[in-house]
Amino acid sequence: MVSEGVSRVLYMPDHFDIVGRALEHFRGTLDAAPIAMTFTGRQGDSAVAARAVSDAGAACAIVLGGDGTNRIVATAIGDVPVVAVSTGTNNALPTWIDGTTAGIAAGLIARRRVDLDTCAPHTKRLDLTIARPDGSETADIALVDAAIIRARFVGARAVWDARALDWLFLARGEPGAIGLSAIGAHLEPIGPDDDDGLWLTISDEPGGECVRAPIVPGIVETVCVSSHGHLAPDTRFDVRDCPGVLALDGEREHEIGPHDIVTVRLSRKGPRLVKIRETIASAARRGAFRVPAQTESTGARQ
Repeated sequence: MVSEGVSRVLYMPDHFDIVGRALEHFRGTLDAAPIAMTFTGRQGDSAVAARAVSDAGAACAIVLGGDGTNRIVATAIGDVPVVAVSTGTNNALPTWIDGTTAGIAAGLIARRRVDLDTCAPHTKRLDLTIARPDGSETADIALVDAAIIRARFVGARAVWDARALDWLFLARGEPGAIGLSAIGAHLEPIGPDDDDGLWLTISDEPGGECVRAPIVPGIVETVCVSSHGHLAPDTRFDVRDCPGVLALDGEREHEIGPHDIVTVRLSRKGPRLVKIRETIASAARRGAFRVPAQTESTGARQ
């Protein structure tokens, strides 16, 4: 980031002070400070930190984590572009990439040296609502997948068994991903730039169309899809009479009663997700990395 002109950084504190300790060995010039927040070691910390950097007027945010972490960040980050670096269990949304390269892309975005709408467009998301008979509602989002699971309680958060699925909704299903979105990816791939999403009903009995998919690292399951179709943008999709648990981006979040109605809508209101390689390529085409011949550049550090 420093190589692209970034001079100020805010970071989320943690129990091990990872960033602070790394800065002790940093040889450049950087105004870096921890966010003033109480760190609890729970997923809510990511939302608190995201809201803080958004309120501070950050030009770009870097998120280390998987789909679940990025979902939490998306609830509070506003319009701040996000460089999502894959370090989680399910990583359909973040990118597997070297940290130095991710930092260069973040610096280019922060300094607005590329076109924001081209290199960091708003990604798709699933808007979900659980409407209950008493008139109360619970609203939430997912960036990759939302699943209704046959279970009575939230319990363990991660989803490990595809055989427990009833319904699956996907904002994206890209080949090469691991997690529930791999089911859709191996049946009918849906990319992040495609307008539609995908809905699927899952059966624990043979029938329909069955696909093999990597649900978690090291585990490939055969999943039978009873029916599926495209999820059009901004179209309401209701699921009734399907009690269980609603899982969002691979983690169980909300219990669904027998008379609750789950509504799903696909939208383009997700966070601005930085396309890391496209950002660097765009900057290169603009000559952003060219150094005059007389300037000494060998051994430069960032």
